[in-house]
Amino acid sequence: STDPSAAHAQPGETASTIASVIGASSEPVSLAVSGCPLAATCSAAPSSGNPPFTSTVSVVTGSSTPEANYRLAVTASNTSASVATPFDVTVATRVTRTYQRGDTGPFSETDDATLDSGTPNTNLGGDATIQVDASCVGTTGRICRSLIKFPSFLGTSEGQVPRGARILSATLQMRITNPGPTEDIIQLLDSWNEGTVTWNTFATPGLPKTADPVFTFAPMPVGSFSINVTFIVQKWADGDPNNGVLLTSTNGDGVVYDSSEATVANRPKLIVLFEKPLAPGRDPRLWPFSSDSVWNLPIGASAAYVSAGIAQATARGMTTDPDVLIVDPSAPITPVYLNSDAWTGRSRCDIQGGVQFEAPIPAGFVVDGATLTSTPNHAVAILDADGKTLIQGQPYTHCTADGPVTLWWFQKDEQIDGTGVSGGHGGSKLSSIGGTIRLGELVPGGVIRHAMKVSLDGQANLFFDTSTAGFRWPATVADFCAPTCYGGTNAALRMGALLALPASIDVDGMGLETEPAKIFAHAFQNYGAYVVDNAGWSVYGLDVEFSPAGNVEEEFASSWGFSMTPDSKDVPWARDMDRIFGALSVVDNWDLANWQTVSASSGTLGAGLGAPRSAWAPALGVTPSPVPFDFSISTTPSSGFVPVHGGSVNTAMTTQRTFGPSHSVRYSCSGLPSGTTCTFTPPSGNPTSTATLVLATSSSTPAGTYTVNIQATDGTITRTSGFTVTVG
Repeated sequence: STDPSAAHAQPGETASTIASVIGASSEPVSLAVSGCPLAATCSAAPSSGNPPFTSTVSVVTGSSTPEANYRLAVTASNTSASVATPFDVTVATRVTRTYQRGDTGPFSETDDATLDSGTPNTNLGGDATIQVDASCVGTTGRICRSLIKFPSFLGTSEGQVPRGARILSATLQMRITNPGPTEDIIQLLDSWNEGTVTWNTFATPGLPKTADPVFTFAPMPVGSFSINVTFIVQKWADGDPNNGVLLTSTNGDGVVYDSSEATVANRPKLIVLFEKPLAPGRDPRLWPFSSDSVWNLPIGASAAYVSAGIAQATARGMTTDPDVLIVDPSAPITPVYLNSDAWTGRSRCDIQGGVQFEAPIPAGFVVDGATLTSTPNHAVAILDADGKTLIQGQPYTHCTADGPVTLWWFQKDEQIDGTGVSGGHGGSKLSSIGGTIRLGELVPGGVIRHAMKVSLDGQANLFFDTSTAGFRWPATVADFCAPTCYGGTNAALRMGALLALPASIDVDGMGLETEPAKIFAHAFQNYGAYVVDNAGWSVYGLDVEFSPAGNVEEEFASSWGFSMTPDSKDVPWARDMDRIFGALSVVDNWDLANWQTVSASSGTLGAGLGAPRSAWAPALGVTPSPVPFDFSISTTPSSGFVPVHGGSVNTAMTTQRTFGPSHSVRYSCSGLPSGTTCTFTPPSGNPTSTATLVLATSSSTPAGTYTVNIQATDGTITRTSGFTVTVG
């Protein structure tokens, strides 16, 4: 393994990682580094050793090394075995830009204004100061919030930060003239104008729309003060509208800053350090997995075709199997509970066990459950908060917006930038997101640039015998019922088979009546489709996207004016499906050994060997950045009574992860009555987690009612909850 697995360097700098060789070997293991960039040298020191050992892998770039994303392979080998692990290196120039109104820069325009509930229709954009206060101008209940934006710093001109840049750091520098306690800075979604904005400008007066997460800081002392806004600026660089930030506080001791109308040196300043964006790559959330993934490889010229002999479907013209795709790692952290209704016809809506995992899931995204007549597979792929790990399983259910999310089983074996073979399709254990037809692909002018996934009627088509167990690579299982529910006679057509239209077929001569069928057929010829599930009845099933962004079935109907899943067999689309599925063959020389050969070919071979029918998928772009960690804290119960001096009271303290990957937080108390101690068991935890708090009084503790502050901190973020204790 390599740690880190990725590194960045400017031309002329060195990127490095530590390679760990574990296990045992009776002979020395040598290390080699392949895929080195041009005008760079790559090495491992030491270059050999007896496991376990570590080695420093260095990539020393030159001034002429091309700026690009590179995937290197670090290979450990002895005379009997060889194992490789990737090391990703980005070579890109770093640039610092500074923006402050009056610095003579063409893109340094700075807008700011105070929103004052005491003068709700007055524009304060021309004032020399901005204020943040929950008791503005010393008046209880009068609230002041402030808006700041740098409207011109993003763009394509020299001197601007380009869209798509990787933001290494971004700092908002302010001058404080009157300090105060903590306040929050939040990304703004609503637009506003410095010359006209007032408290009443927004739909909710004084509260423009904002985006999570909230960043808390302590604005003190007087003088220059810096706020880390890297995450927010990265969101703008990634395409979010740049409407600036909101400064707000619930504290009555307000803060005053110099505004963009103050002396030039004291005005707000934005300092951005960034990497210039490289040539566009694939967004892994829209087009996942490595270029050599089975889901991205085109068919090769030497593919060996065996007629599939798929039985013509009789029950419907076509069906879909919606794959539930949730790929926003910045969504709120949501618990997912066990429900084992599965395919019994029960609803799947209820909690039947504990929390299986927590993951970022948008609020309000409803996925219907099951009925006696409808038991959708609903394989799911959720991109975890680290921006890489995929959580896959089935059947995913979220019956109502305010109800629980449930799932029967899941795995976390794949990353969105890996090869992505396995996943949540129970009949094959193949990927829930690889091969899914995505929004924008099966529309007028659309094209499908990846392998697809289909379900077939197992009784009529899929083959089972004890020697193959009814599946073939890349599938790792067949349905549990395969010995009895697979009745096909073609030994090549097993679970996991790659189906394709042979190269000898002229797609334009197939007599297809509909335009979407032609898109579908070309994809079958260029990339093929893997059999991933047993349809369980006489239909053809096609895996399509169902996500918070929309679903392919509705997009298809809107785009073409007819249903993707017609009841009738006697409509043009259904007739086209019979033509396509009836002409399919199995690529019979596609197995793990041949995939390994293709994977090592650097784009010169396709699935089934031979020259690929189309170019390999372009390199992946940068995976989504992990969302900053945040959490909340609560106690149950929130109060307690100690009747006798020297007694104690217990409460359960829960830290609930709300955003980002979890890490450890430590617990503490403040505001304790005299002679009282607090003890947490355990003393720390990784949210979401629960600890037992014991407040123990002594004989010297005075009688009375006290509010104890219960705190948890990771060293950067501190969250507090109050616990009321009464000592008798």
